[in-house]
Amino acid sequence: MAAECAICFEEIANLAQLPCACRVAYCDSCWDRALSESVMQQGVGRCPSCRMPIRIDINSETGALIFSPEPNDPADLDGEDWEAALNDNIERIAYQAMPVQIRKLQAYAQEHAISQPTTSELSLPAHVAQLIEAGQEAPRCVCRGVLRRMQLALRLQDSPSAFLICDLCGEEVDDPDCFTWTCDNGGKTVMHSASYDICDSCFGRHTERAHDSAAA
Repeated sequence: MAAECAICFEEIANLAQLPCACRVAYCDSCWDRALSESVMQQGVGRCPSCRMPIRIDINSETGALIFSPEPNDPADLDGEDWEAALNDNIERIAYQAMPVQIRKLQAYAQEHAISQPTTSELSLPAHVAQLIEAGQEAPRCVCRGVLRRMQLALRLQDSPSAFLICDLCGEEVDDPDCFTWTCDNGGKTVMHSASYDICDSCFGRHTERAHDSAAA
């Protein structure tokens, strides 16, 4: 009989491999979400059972999550030091995820033979969005969530911020009429504990490069 997840109480299809001594069973999804929540609340991932601090990394070649004991526990930090620890964790993971996401965009473009239409004034990202509306599979985030193109004004309608940061180029996106590609998993994964956004420029650049490489 398969083990039952201690959080969702469902039968476990993919058992999380814990880096601590706990023998509690978690499914991959609940373990991922629990770590994401603790990163945002405490500046570091923690095991839901023993509360051991856990370092989270992404294998930049395979995209797999890597868990290990975190030697620097920010529990005693406060104020600016705590925020710095949180930002360091988020930025390190984002940096490791970047080449994985770029390869996903390139593979998507090659798989669907995406190229700039010659008979349309649409940008390449807008063209892809039209293809998706017509039934084509949507591109995937590094976390395997779906990337959806939306206008910045809509993306930020429930946010106090007037801009967001592209997770690929690191540039601010602040024009409310421009578009971004946003992961529908939001902050439910430790791969991006807050959100994940790709600006239209980066999306177009990396999908276009994939087509140019395939045509060469």
